[in-house]
Amino acid sequence: MKNILFFDKQHVDRYYELIHKMKKYDVYHQSMAYLISLCDSCYNHANDIFDFKESVIVPEGLQEAWQTSTSLKVTRLAFNLWNHFCFDGDDMSFSCLYSADEIFSCDLAKYFFEAIRIRYPEYFSFNINERLVHDTEM
Repeated sequence: MKNILFFDKQHVDRYYELIHKMKKYDVYHQSMAYLISLCDSCYNHANDIFDFKESVIVPEGLQEAWQTSTSLKVTRLAFNLWNHFCFDGDDMSFSCLYSADEIFSCDLAKYFFEAIRIRYPEYFSFNINERLVHDTEM
């Protein structure tokens, strides 16, 4: 994917470092690497939320003491984009913490949209600057 929006140079460097550690270079792995590399806490504890050897998420990472309110938003979105995961708590019950108003209510929202664009490129093949023309005769 071209023209990825990164937070800063460190985000870029971390992203490519994580991509290099991953077994595949598909949209699942790209969006996971993008989100983990976005947040210092997630990046510093990447192995707690993603098993690079097995190429699977680690749901128990949601319960780790290092998680902050922001890192939980990042982790939840990463998990949801990976396999539609939306469970929390000790019993891993369905959680409303995966809703858009819970995840996107922070300063990283535009990067969260970028992660979605990375994960679903087929839905973002349009030119963002194009104007939609609607038929006014209804």
